[in-house]
Amino acid sequence: MRSIKVDSARSTAGSSSDPASSYDIELERAVKLIRDCGAERVGLQAPEGLKRACLAIAIQIEDTTGAEVIISGDPCYGACDVDLGLCEEVDLMLHLGHSELGEGPI
Repeated sequence: MRSIKVDSARSTAGSSSDPASSYDIELERAVKLIRDCGAERVGLQAPEGLKRACLAIAIQIEDTTGAEVIISGDPCYGACDVDLGLCEEVDLMLHLGHSELGEGPI
């Protein structure tokens, strides 16, 4: 499992442009979920095309909720490719994708 803690990378985050602003991340929904379940450690995983936005998203989540965010560095090829190793280390896993899967039975 390759992962990065946000605090160790916070100083390298660029402030000139926010890559997360290019996507509909539903940050408010994620923050509500984190608060509702009382998560203290949150995993963040995204497919390769969204990885560059992860640090900015993680910083926003940490600043808003106080939860520690750990970003998965493992390759991710879709919704069925969840970082199970990271899931064991966190209270809640946020798995970003290019489009919403919708709700329903799995």
